[in-house]
Amino acid sequence: MHLREFEEVRNTYNELNCSMNIIRLKLFPFSLKDKAKTWLQNLRSGSIRAWDEMQQQFLKKIFPSHRTNSFKRQITTFTQEPGEIFYKCWDKYKELLNTCPHHGFETWRLVS
Repeated sequence: MHLREFEEVRNTYNELNCSMNIIRLKLFPFSLKDKAKTWLQNLRSGSIRAWDEMQQQFLKKIFPSHRTNSFKRQITTFTQEPGEIFYKCWDKYKELLNTCPHHGFETWRLVS
């Protein structure tokens, strides 16, 4: 959710002479606080040079593999409860997907 909200703010900033990669890397520290800010400050200077790397490192810190695997398991085993209204079930499923946006599943698999 933090990365999505960050992208919303980043979309308001448009510098023609600067790549989106650089803009994201420059603005991202301002979006963090507490332990996340400390984590970023403790990274070795120059160790992250691209936004994709930053996202991967951030998610690895915030979403350790056991947590990601738990959400992936919930996604793959998700079923509609007996008597549950479809739109409520669909909302729960979308909420689960939003909880773990880096699940890595292809769209066709999510729909099936």
